[in-house]
Amino acid sequence: MLGNTATVEKHTSTNLNIYCQSHGLLFQFLLREFLTVFKVVQHIEHLVGEIEGDALLNFEQTQELPLVLTNLYQAITHLTGKAVINEPHFPWSTDRGCLNKLHHYCYLFAHLCPGHKKETAEMNACVRKAFHSAQESRETTICIHQELVAKRPLHGDLTILFSLLDKIIDNISKASRLIIPITLDYRHDENVLYFILNHRESLDSLYQSSFLSNIFEQMYPGGALEVKEFLIRQYSKRGFHHLLTNINQKMAVLGG
Repeated sequence: MLGNTATVEKHTSTNLNIYCQSHGLLFQFLLREFLTVFKVVQHIEHLVGEIEGDALLNFEQTQELPLVLTNLYQAITHLTGKAVINEPHFPWSTDRGCLNKLHHYCYLFAHLCPGHKKETAEMNACVRKAFHSAQESRETTICIHQELVAKRPLHGDLTILFSLLDKIIDNISKASRLIIPITLDYRHDENVLYFILNHRESLDSLYQSSFLSNIFEQMYPGGALEVKEFLIRQYSKRGFHHLLTNINQKMAVLGG
């Protein structure tokens, strides 16, 4: 039995490695999808904030409910993708939802990438929980719509829906904090540094701070200036001279 388990684990590891020959590249996929997910979750949080609290008690009696449910359903399906029966399922498919793809990347990252095992495992768990809550939210939204069409009472379905949405928001917020120490591990990967440099505005918005300046200062004593010198040196060695102008322009904003 132990031998069989070891064989399964070996084959699993081999299959995962088919999709990941570069940890830095996988981390870029993860970050890109996380930025998309966070923007959608912010929109959901805004919709929830408009009608939570005392208003929720009377909300099912208002004419605004169908419109808000439609907006929520669109946002949730952006996260999960639409449920399609009898169709092959690939998490990286373009129509499968950004949180679905993030869930896939986090799973790969937790199983393949060295370092920060605690943070990567916790991030994977948070994203998995958020994804499952999003799936439940999608189904709950459909059920509420059906009840409204049939003009039947909702029996607390809205409370359940908003509880699920709060779980999505909470878990994605936790995952965002876990990304920071992992990012610091890529101080010597020019591709990851160039990626986050090109997404400065999105990252600063996500963390509501000068995220890039702070992370560069934690990576290098010389901060943005030292990162710029590193990027120029590495990409010059590789012959990517066409990137140097963009690096200089974007670093100038950071004082580098």
